[in-house]
Amino acid sequence: MHDIGKHVLADLYGVAPAFLMDEQKLMTTFFHALDQCHFTVIDHVSFKFPGGGSGVTGIFLLSESHAAFHTYPEIPYIALDIFSCGESDPETVFSLLLDVLCPEHFSKKVERRGENYRSAISLYYDCANTTIQGTTTWT
Repeated sequence: MHDIGKHVLADLYGVAPAFLMDEQKLMTTFFHALDQCHFTVIDHVSFKFPGGGSGVTGIFLLSESHAAFHTYPEIPYIALDIFSCGESDPETVFSLLLDVLCPEHFSKKVERRGENYRSAISLYYDCANTTIQGTTTWT
């Protein structure tokens, strides 16, 4: 059986609100966890929302895929999304983040992505006839 990669989605509750509002600390924490687990960060961007709960969103473009987080200090809650289509394991990154974020409780879902993927797909879309025709080779 072949697949493309592993995708970790997690919800962490009860994380310190001050941490969830600290854009620089969050980005540094994620960068170090990704680096420590041998992910290659190509680029990253973050945004701290004004007013309200002052949450933060951070996204890392990885050579292996991506990692992202969204914080809600007013709950307090952080959503994590880490996907790898390479050798680096997103569950290891999650474990490191768990140690630093110290949630009261969490839920985690791990998905294998692209199970039984098609090694070659050719699709042709005919706009005039609105039909899709294709050939597939399975491995």
